[in-house]
Amino acid sequence: MESLLLSFNTVFPLFFMIVLGYVLVRFSKLDDSSVKKLNNFSFIIFQPALVFYNIYNSDWSQTWNPSLVLTSVIMVVGTFLLLCVIVPLLEKNNRRRGVLIQAIYRSNFLLFGVPICTSLFGDTAGGTPSMIAMFVIPIFNVLAVISLEMFRRGKPQPLPILKGIITNPLIIGSLAAVALKIIGIELPTSLAKVSKQLADMATPLALIGLGGTLKFSSVAHHKRQLISGIAARLVIVPVIAIPIVVMLGFRGVELATLMCLASAPTAVGSYVMAEQMDGDADLASHLVVFSAALSVFTFFIYIFILKSMGFL
Repeated sequence: MESLLLSFNTVFPLFFMIVLGYVLVRFSKLDDSSVKKLNNFSFIIFQPALVFYNIYNSDWSQTWNPSLVLTSVIMVVGTFLLLCVIVPLLEKNNRRRGVLIQAIYRSNFLLFGVPICTSLFGDTAGGTPSMIAMFVIPIFNVLAVISLEMFRRGKPQPLPILKGIITNPLIIGSLAAVALKIIGIELPTSLAKVSKQLADMATPLALIGLGGTLKFSSVAHHKRQLISGIAARLVIVPVIAIPIVVMLGFRGVELATLMCLASAPTAVGSYVMAEQMDGDADLASHLVVFSAALSVFTFFIYIFILKSMGFL
């Protein structure tokens, strides 16, 4: 019963914010343009602030674990390589192939990983998923460009990939925090408070914005791709990955971090990139929104099982 209550308390706030966003758009004067601006602000300002705050305030002596980093990277790259073989066999439309590949391997890890880890283990636990995000977010972006370019022009082009890495706000926030930590610069109290306030706003605003994009029209057009993509992202990948990392000996916040990496919904950035690179943006948006909504329930199941078995 205690595990069930903890799982509910961890996941319900995320679900509530998504529903709140949906209600605000559907039953108030908040329009799609306002939601789009909110999501842009979240991506450019609040999410980088969240990454920066958690990395800068984390105790690296407690969070740094080379085996955790290596496992995370192998999990992401390995999933991507398998998808590059499997997806083209199942989907013949080139505009959908790259979208499905990145939707399945590219999880919204930071948005869900940090609040879930801090809810389970306290505020200081946010440093572990943020540290892993510093490595996997650049990999997410590189592989996303490759997957979309493969089916658009036949081969990836280095300059767009490099530009995407250098200009990514989440990467900039990560590198800024790492640089300050290495140099040993301590933020003034006023700036430290500002960074914390911005970080605290990141998750609620992002989830409200995500809920605001929920639309149930035109789903039938992508029914098969939605079912297969969401099932792979939320069920198949975590069901394979979580037992493996448990057998590797990961426990506590490290296991929770890997669980979130494997089972978080599709990253919001996958829609933006699909739209910019001639992918099926409509399919990409549906995958982001519906995987986010359904992940509330799958997260609940995974947390409950792992907590009940004493792994978390």
